[in-house]
Amino acid sequence: MSKIGLICAMDSEIYLITDAMENMKRYKVLDVWIYEGVIGDHEVVLAKSGCGKVNAAFAATILIREFDCDLLINTGIAGGIAPLKTRDLVIASGLQYHDFDLVTFGYEINQVPNMPKIFRPNINSIVMIKTVLNRLGIPYKDAMVYSGDQFIDKMDQIPTIKEGAVEM
Repeated sequence: MSKIGLICAMDSEIYLITDAMENMKRYKVLDVWIYEGVIGDHEVVLAKSGCGKVNAAFAATILIREFDCDLLINTGIAGGIAPLKTRDLVIASGLQYHDFDLVTFGYEINQVPNMPKIFRPNINSIVMIKTVLNRLGIPYKDAMVYSGDQFIDKMDQIPTIKEGAVEM
């Protein structure tokens, strides 16, 4: 049985997952709420991280170190830029910061030093997720996903982004 780690930021993002869990236990690990249970043939550990990249990274570390998860999925609500529409399910074709700027030091906008500008998800995980969604008849869209630590509600806040999903 594989163990899947899920990360959600807020209460409003976790209920569909916890409602699907059997034998669910809820407790805290280092101030992060953990929901542990089974969905289908998989052990699932859901961490409610709180908002922001640091909190998501902290929750991911807990899922890796304390629960030895085989796969991590960050899931939740994001804003969409056309052609994405409300309620579209998006699978990240790549992930990039939208609020990082070290251009002064010779890096591209939104590039962290010594890191790629665009992070690519594990192709085997993407194929597995798409296979499951196709079997279930659930439509999805591939798109870039941009992450930051500011709430984006105006297009002029992110002039470098032309389309994709923006979380925070």
